[in-house]
Amino acid sequence: VKSLVQRNPRDFFRTISIFLAVSVPASFINSAIRFAESKLALAFRTKLTRHAYEAYFRNQTYFRVSNLDSRLLTPDQNLTDDIETFTSTLTHLFSHLTKPFFDVAVISWSLISMMLLRKRARGLKEVPAMLVVIISVTFMALRKLSPHFGRLVSEEARRRGILRFAHTRVIANAEEIAFFDGHEVEKNWILKLYDQLRAQTSLIIKKKLWFIMLEQFLMKYFWHACGMTFIAIPFLTYDGPPETDDPVGDPLGISTRTEAFTVSKSLLTSGADALERIISSYKEVRLIY
Repeated sequence: VKSLVQRNPRDFFRTISIFLAVSVPASFINSAIRFAESKLALAFRTKLTRHAYEAYFRNQTYFRVSNLDSRLLTPDQNLTDDIETFTSTLTHLFSHLTKPFFDVAVISWSLISMMLLRKRARGLKEVPAMLVVIISVTFMALRKLSPHFGRLVSEEARRRGILRFAHTRVIANAEEIAFFDGHEVEKNWILKLYDQLRAQTSLIIKKKLWFIMLEQFLMKYFWHACGMTFIAIPFLTYDGPPETDDPVGDPLGISTRTEAFTVSKSLLTSGADALERIISSYKEVRLIY
């Protein structure tokens, strides 16, 4: 941006070249993170699956679960889909918490350093405390107003498992159902189970509608407005000499201020994205819980 304001094509293309050079290892790192996440999820799933199978086939547990105990209606789903979902979500949380926390730390340090360079600006000491207060209030508001998605999703999974069990029962007893002409009864029973699943899914969708609206308003628009205000404070309250490295071509330091504002805005956007990922990870933790 500074080179564009100064109409300096040499610096502009040099910056573009540096950006492209850095993008190559950055792309590899992002791909490597996803690869490591997938491998970790697979390894975790393998360990947990073997442990579950050992417990399932020990002391005739498979027989007791199916014939003597009605608490676990869908052991096939619990041993397959539920384990896969749990391990994938848990591994996803690990990678989506470490990097955002690191990004927030680096970006916060960079923004504070940029503000401290403008020592003659007023109101800078209160900015970090105000940021902490805004983030804390937002997090507490979202936590207070958030529906208990964990219970809702758990109930949805339970109803989905019962519906699958009904289909499995029809397949296993197809001969008897056909002999007694009981297809209408089975069809009505399966449709009733599906309607229960549909009602639960619809309830989750409705609750997500208002919560996501509140979440988007607070974390995107409200944070963006507050961040732009904090970024503008050093520029609006600075009463020192013009900040410029080109007193002849840019005596007022317009290009330097434009560069600083653009960099600050970019850092602020990246920091907001990192905080949004952290809060999204908190929602996933509630789903597991």
